[in-house]
Amino acid sequence: MPSLSRTFTRLSLVVLERGWLSSNNVPGMTLRLGPADWHVHSAPGHDPVAIMLFQPEERVLISGDALWQHGVAILFPEFSGGEGFEGAHRALGTIERLAPRIVIPGHGAPFVGTEGALLQSRARLQTYERHPEKHRDYSGRALLMFHMLEHRGTTRAQLVAWASSTRVFQHILPSPGRTNWIEQLVDRLVSTGALQQAGERLYMPGKGKRARFK
Repeated sequence: MPSLSRTFTRLSLVVLERGWLSSNNVPGMTLRLGPADWHVHSAPGHDPVAIMLFQPEERVLISGDALWQHGVAILFPEFSGGEGFEGAHRALGTIERLAPRIVIPGHGAPFVGTEGALLQSRARLQTYERHPEKHRDYSGRALLMFHMLEHRGTTRAQLVAWASSTRVFQHILPSPGRTNWIEQLVDRLVSTGALQQAGERLYMPGKGKRARFK
């Protein structure tokens, strides 16, 4: 990756830390950040009011959660009566039209070009549209993993209790079978190696091992 991408990666961190990505920055605006002008574009899907920043001269895109090189973000509007899939497809269409040279995503390293990332994102979205239960389960596993990334280790009972009482899980699956569903999600994470289990204790994989889940 050229050194320019490292410069823009540092800039993206400053943008996030200073809160410049906010509801005050609406699509169509131009932000002057350092020596360059960045165009603000709407990026619905994961969050209906999310935005992206595009620097047209260098063709660098800070995509946030609209485009990752691998995988897709949770489409939270789908669990509250919104249109997460439609918004995500619109955001991908915008990225395709912008044709960025370098993408700085919300998760993962910067990458060059968008063709492969757009293809895999659209394929994943189409699968989730046909099978909403797969998006539901993926979302549950992702949220469990984010919790484990923060805490590194906990007992299985504590993890299940936390998830069962957390509002976002109640929105994802409001039925009385929520606890059994969460247990199944934990089983899947353990069976795939995303989490490790010793007795009743769950923990992240050892140093040098990257937790992956789908």
